[in-house]
Amino acid sequence: MPNYLVFDRQYGSVRANQINLQTGETEEMDCVYMYYRLVHREILAPNERYPNEEMMERTLLPTEPLEIPVDMLPLFITHQRIQANLPIINLALSNFAFRGVLEGLVLSVDETVLSDILNSES
Repeated sequence: MPNYLVFDRQYGSVRANQINLQTGETEEMDCVYMYYRLVHREILAPNERYPNEEMMERTLLPTEPLEIPVDMLPLFITHQRIQANLPIINLALSNFAFRGVLEGLVLSVDETVLSDILNSES
């Protein structure tokens, strides 16, 4: 299963129908295009054969374009902002829908991992 949602790059702008997270209604908003992918990341511990720690990443859903409302960008620009806006971020992530083997997957921020990241940054 994926454990990271990776945003690779942002480009362009467009007016697109999006769900207003405050009202739950669909409305036309100013958006930017962002490419994202779902990946599984794992830290491989050192051992006798491989003396260095390694990070392994497997892409489970290749790069896909996504329209993100411009007003959402400041909420997830840093790990500190993600933590400060966690309810809004998780609400936005819960709107993702997948088919096939990822059907039923509900995205949310893992608060333990976020806390570990924030601790390592300070």
